[in-house]
Amino acid sequence: MSSRTGEISDDQAVILAVDDSPSNLALIKGIFERNYDVRLAKCGKMALNALDRIKPDIVLLDIEMPGMSGFELISGIRGRLELADVPIVLITAHDSEEYIEMAKARGIAEYIVKPFRVEALRTIVNDLLHPDG
Repeated sequence: MSSRTGEISDDQAVILAVDDSPSNLALIKGIFERNYDVRLAKCGKMALNALDRIKPDIVLLDIEMPGMSGFELISGIRGRLELADVPIVLITAHDSEEYIEMAKARGIAEYIVKPFRVEALRTIVNDLLHPDG
């Protein structure tokens, strides 16, 4: 966990949050920064660049982003052997069955529709990062 100096310890799980909305990124960081090392990317290209330097334990991802959609980013993540098993949680305003099926076909762990309940997201992330309790 975090030390008193605010530094991130080596055993702290890494969350990569990818969303083009600064307010959504700030919300996610605020929810998780006390317990996890939260990394932020405002587009798919930034996320892929970050993945050259870090291996997240979980990715929280929007679908609609400029330049590269969340679905395209999922393909980029899954194309990296070392990231093939990293859980991906889609957080999106799309609630159509079509999008949900597209997400399931790409092997995402969870699909959350915005606006979401903070406690629900916290529970999902904690369960995915700590499946044994």
